[in-house]
Amino acid sequence: MDYRRRWQQTRLRRTRARVLIALGALLVVAAALLGAHLAHYRRPLWIYVPPEAGLVHFAVEGETLCAVWDTGRVVALDLRTGTERPGSEIRRAFPFLGEPLLTSGRALVGSEDGRLRCLDLALGKPLWECRTGGAVRGRPLLAGDRVIFGSDDGFVYCVRLGDGTLIWRAYCGGAIGAEVALTQDRVVAGTADNGIQCVSAASEEPDAERWRWGLVTGAPVLGPAVAYAEGRVALGSDEGAVYMLEADSGRVLHRQVMAGLVRCRPAILGETLMVADSSGQVLALDFDGRVRWSRQLADSPSAGLVAGRSAVYLATYGQEALALRVSDGALLWDRGLPAPAGGSLALSDRLVLIGLVDGRICAFPRPADD
Repeated sequence: MDYRRRWQQTRLRRTRARVLIALGALLVVAAALLGAHLAHYRRPLWIYVPPEAGLVHFAVEGETLCAVWDTGRVVALDLRTGTERPGSEIRRAFPFLGEPLLTSGRALVGSEDGRLRCLDLALGKPLWECRTGGAVRGRPLLAGDRVIFGSDDGFVYCVRLGDGTLIWRAYCGGAIGAEVALTQDRVVAGTADNGIQCVSAASEEPDAERWRWGLVTGAPVLGPAVAYAEGRVALGSDEGAVYMLEADSGRVLHRQVMAGLVRCRPAILGETLMVADSSGQVLALDFDGRVRWSRQLADSPSAGLVAGRSAVYLATYGQEALALRVSDGALLWDRGLPAPAGGSLALSDRLVLIGLVDGRICAFPRPADD
């Protein structure tokens, strides 16, 4: 081989090496840019940080999020920016314990001092309060112009939405630590006294006979009750069971045994009832109690369940937020959290909003396919 040919081959090898090095550099840059883009997409749109840490609960109405902390603070946030709405902050010495109910710019929320309060978010002040004999922990229920809720004193209360006037109350035998359910004029509540109780809401007469039936369970019933289908109620208990009941008679339609405590609120989407327990097991049941699918999470749920359009959302102590497709339980969406979830999870048309154990609130874009 002559000198000229060897020189040409050497130059060709060097040219190829330069091209490969350039392509490699371009791929590294592209991967870095893509990673940065994905990391930016997976970060929260905004994070609200309260002045002091505390357990946070919240609810959404329109473009407003109303958040309450067990430190006694209340504030309304603009969903678009995560900033406080002017004049909305209410700070008192009463720790708020559960999710507020929002209606027409007012927040109804229970507290540890045994009161249900109605707060005007625009004026930043309480409008009325209803006193009970124990802490009010569960989210109140709105039924027309009536508000129904339970208390640690063992009573279910019914008051006027306009001014908080007591209409009636009924004793259920044990502390009521979560939301009650209403269907066909039947109020169903779980109690800490190992039982599920039902009272009638049909009459507004204060002295009317209200007790209808009771069901003894093997452990306290501390999870929220939800109404589904027509005249049916579902709720979980600390014995590791989900009860699906006929509200009129108390007949057990199905009892689903699970691995851990069942304190998450069941979620209803279409004809599917979704439940989760403290072991991280998530089940989808049809209304007859048949298991459609089951999924085991890596960590215990600590916020949710909340039904979207085609998925159920929850967040865990393992700093993860998830959306599971209702049809088959497939993972539709997931995000890492800056701290373990704790308190509330809520949806708006555009956002997934998650409370953290330190009182912060994170807002993520809601997935386009839900």
